[in-house]
Amino acid sequence: MMKKTILLLCGLMGLISFAPSAIAARPTAPQLFPADTLTYIRVDDSRDFKEKMSQTSTARMLADPGLKPIVDDLYGSAIQLTARMQDAIGVNLEELLAIPNGEMAFAVYSNERKPVIVAMLEAGDELPALELILARAEEQLAQRSDRTEEKVGDLTLVIWKDRQRADREIAYFIDQGVFVAISQVSAAKKLCDVWQGKVGEGSEKYKTLAENRKFLTVMSQCVGSEGERPQISFYWDPLATVRAIITNSGNTAGTAVLALLSPLGIDGIQSIGASMIMSTKEFDSIIHAHLQLASPRKGVLEVVRPKSGSTVPEPWVPDDVGSYSTLNWEVQNTVNGIEKIFDTFQGEGAFKTSVLDRAKERTEIDFRSEIIEQITGRVTIIQGFVKPFRVNSGTNLFAVQLKDPTKFKDEVMPKFMKLMERGNVVPTRKSGGNGEFYVMERTGESPQRENAPSPDVVRRPRVCFGVMEDYFIVSDDTYMIDEISAAKDGRRGLLSASEEYELISAKVKEQLKDKETSILLFSKPQESLRVFYEMAKDPANKERLREAAANNPVLQALSGALEKHELPPFDVIEKYLSPTGAFVTEDETGLHYTAFSMKKE
Repeated sequence: MMKKTILLLCGLMGLISFAPSAIAARPTAPQLFPADTLTYIRVDDSRDFKEKMSQTSTARMLADPGLKPIVDDLYGSAIQLTARMQDAIGVNLEELLAIPNGEMAFAVYSNERKPVIVAMLEAGDELPALELILARAEEQLAQRSDRTEEKVGDLTLVIWKDRQRADREIAYFIDQGVFVAISQVSAAKKLCDVWQGKVGEGSEKYKTLAENRKFLTVMSQCVGSEGERPQISFYWDPLATVRAIITNSGNTAGTAVLALLSPLGIDGIQSIGASMIMSTKEFDSIIHAHLQLASPRKGVLEVVRPKSGSTVPEPWVPDDVGSYSTLNWEVQNTVNGIEKIFDTFQGEGAFKTSVLDRAKERTEIDFRSEIIEQITGRVTIIQGFVKPFRVNSGTNLFAVQLKDPTKFKDEVMPKFMKLMERGNVVPTRKSGGNGEFYVMERTGESPQRENAPSPDVVRRPRVCFGVMEDYFIVSDDTYMIDEISAAKDGRRGLLSASEEYELISAKVKEQLKDKETSILLFSKPQESLRVFYEMAKDPANKERLREAAANNPVLQALSGALEKHELPPFDVIEKYLSPTGAFVTEDETGLHYTAFSMKKE
């Protein structure tokens, strides 16, 4: 019996080895799309994507018993609103969302001096639903296009050509539960060959995106720290895209544009890649983005000069801010680089005479000595929310660190004041608080328009600026000035001492390892969400929503759900939200951005 079993297994192995290519492992999107692909986005496996999504804090929050009735009501409304879709395409919303069952990808490249769009969708067991949609779509296409079929190896290529315009065509094939559509017939035939393993040899060998050095380099920078596979990945070759657009258009003026790429140094931009990884051991989500740059950098790229420096929140940043970001930049080197590029095209000294000297004539400010050379390079931005909460409650404060704040306050600030007075703006000294601050008040302000939104709905900004410690500070509302003054006086807790910031800071250091960062971002999503929560609970806003929903079915569904179901206490929502962080690093391959949100247990 054992011998017979072994012989049977050997026989099956032999049959498999001689089976047609249809059961061979199919190419993935990077193995199918050409090496000169201009842009590409891919979902590695929609099933894994859905599973990971269901594990995120957002998905768990929407499934909470306190929110689920509202979410179910909105989803039911969505099903009703899309009921007509079933008559048009043959499936309802739930069936449509169930179709993806594996890899999904989209790409654009150039072939025969024409742009080609290609889409791949793995449907698997849901292929009958996809075929039903295709049948309905072909009924519409038949009104203006002719359908033919062509055998390419073992594949059947379906071709549709517009009767009125020969350049309008689309082709698709289905194999192993995968649907591939291409906007050009000649490109479709080539992809059919590649799909079946016919890639040629020698100089004629078809090169895939998976063999593109720039693609491999940039995507290698966008994987997880512990080897996690991204659920979503993105790639773009911006320079190749510009060249393809100009070449395909046949516009002779585009040649001049191409000629400028090298002197400007823009040709040093190699590629851009990004990825998203969800629900890892520690993180709810991680986003990686990498700007791949040639070395050495020149022209415009030489101007991009971040530098390492302190990213610890200043001792006046309150702990209840919605977000905090700080960056360290080689400002003087950046300005020198801009001046060099400007003078290259306009002549030696043109930047000084045309920009700096002219600005000094108009403002009496020497921008090089009094502004540029006064900046240390550190800039901080914090966001808070003005109460009562309104549509634009979010307010930002910008702080620029100065080398000599006393000189800036005594010599530069008065010149700012004089400029404002010319524009009928009177800076009024703000009482209270630390530092020397002024509120910009416009004289002879025109009365409010009849159709202007009520101040109860839209906040009216009050720009405030001044110097505190060694920072020049400006905000679009006095609220933030009061907040940082309270934090400096000890009447508010400091962000640098908060548990949430310490957690994010520790995770940033852990991911940096031996690298340094020039930019750090921290945010508390619950603070911005709180604004919408309070607005949604406000009876006046509910009435406004009802009025706005009169002729809008989407707003009608939202208004109806909020009328039928009471929002749960905010702590039900808040318990699912965790702080997020982001940072930027630089190495020989370019600039790398990492953003993450912590997993909430």
